[in-house]
Amino acid sequence: MKKIEFKNLPSKETPLSANNLNLMQKNIEDEINKINKYFEIPKGDSRKRWVKIADFATNIGLSINGMQIKIYGTIRFGSNRPGFDIVEASTRGGMNITILGFNHTSNTENQRYGYVNNPNGRTELWIEQESYNYRTTVEVTNVIDCKIGLLAMQYERPEGFVVINKQIVATEKSVLSVYNKDNQQIIAKDPSGKKIAFNSIKKEIGDIAVLQTDGSLKFKKSCTITMSYNLFIDCVSGYVRAYIYTYRGTQLTTLSDTLFNAAGSFKALNVAGIVHDFQKDDTLFIDISQSEGNPLTVRGGYTNNNFTLLEI
Repeated sequence: MKKIEFKNLPSKETPLSANNLNLMQKNIEDEINKINKYFEIPKGDSRKRWVKIADFATNIGLSINGMQIKIYGTIRFGSNRPGFDIVEASTRGGMNITILGFNHTSNTENQRYGYVNNPNGRTELWIEQESYNYRTTVEVTNVIDCKIGLLAMQYERPEGFVVINKQIVATEKSVLSVYNKDNQQIIAKDPSGKKIAFNSIKKEIGDIAVLQTDGSLKFKKSCTITMSYNLFIDCVSGYVRAYIYTYRGTQLTTLSDTLFNAAGSFKALNVAGIVHDFQKDDTLFIDISQSEGNPLTVRGGYTNNNFTLLEI
């Protein structure tokens, strides 16, 4: 244990006076309150793991409990943005657990949170960590009637584990920009369009959407997005038409319908400033068609075709 150095020593004349004892007790309490303020979770290996960090009563009615902690180092090796989360929980009047994530990007996020309600009336708070996680430091900032520490670590998902959605506190704009690295030939007579097959990610910050195998985008959260695209097209003649569509379940909505009728065989299609409110699991894609149904080619590479989403 750390040596206690008293700030106010007892006087030589009355070493055991009440005043001096109170001063000694205060100094001891100050030192004890510093103990276990931090604990560490060791760096991970190639295995996914679950780490139990807290245990508290599942429902305390109108009594009082609570915990607030900061978790530093939430990512895997190789990132230069270690990140940190804030976790707070209380079961006064029912379960209430909040997770806030800072310095977050989808490329570096490496851990999630969840809880387990046990039959004995206790709730456990767990961290689900992917492989090669940073060494994690946990700062305990406030505890009332909760057990906190490195309580358990295992490589199987705890039975009854319920995931808690993290609220991302943005430190930079969330953006997703995708493209097709190859030329794509399309034969589709207007208005029966064919989907642009985006297959690569140029830039991704935040957790907007995931690129699907068919070239569409599926939203990972509810958000408001402004969209833009650029498409360089080679075609024989006639006009080219491009649509931005979104699906919510089976409901199809047209967000943009633009006709490009430039003379010649080369057409530069570009649209910007389309704004829409998306819900989690909505899908988004671009269809393209040609007036005579002649073949057209969408040039490959990011400078020739790109679709960019920016959260606002």
